[in-house]
Amino acid sequence: RRNSRAGLDTLHANGHFKSAGRRHLRGGGKNQKSQRVKVPIVVWTTCIGVYCWIVKTCSSPLPLREFRLNFRFNGQGPRPTLTATAETMEQQDIVHVVQTRFMQGQSGLLELGRARLALFETFCLPSMLAQSSTDFIWIVRIDPMLDSSLVSDLVEMLQGRQQFFLIGSNANPEGFGRTAVTPFSDYLGDATVLTGNITLLENAYGRASSS
Repeated sequence: RRNSRAGLDTLHANGHFKSAGRRHLRGGGKNQKSQRVKVPIVVWTTCIGVYCWIVKTCSSPLPLREFRLNFRFNGQGPRPTLTATAETMEQQDIVHVVQTRFMQGQSGLLELGRARLALFETFCLPSMLAQSSTDFIWIVRIDPMLDSSLVSDLVEMLQGRQQFFLIGSNANPEGFGRTAVTPFSDYLGDATVLTGNITLLENAYGRASSS
């Protein structure tokens, strides 16, 4: 009996010890909880301030767009403006043409178009503006039925530069004048030219055909 009683006392003591330990843990949990309530006040205040700044900044997207386009990777000021002319391009022996397809055959996917427009504005356009040489032609072909809001944004990005052409067409003719028997009118087809100097494009096509 003594052994069994001692064993019970031991179990009881252990049980009491465990319950006390639980109470101690609960007490520690309360202290931790009170600390967690105090810390996020500063964090939430900071997050709210950042959110308000983002909302205010994004309400005027044009300054952000200008900032992204003028930003140089080496941090030495704004990029030079591309001002290629027919005269400067006539002096080159090679006609350099870059062609980009944007949402061709996908005119009904507006949200996808907006996402791709953000990528175009963030990566494609700054890359083309950062070229050290202006003696090239950039042709961006879009679906002719593309949403007007996307088209207007693209026109705004590309207009004012003679060698940047926004063309509404789902066709993608290859060669750009390398097949001399194909006249420029057939190359262009029924496409709608929304930006760029069409005379510069036709002259470049003729030079590519004759070279």
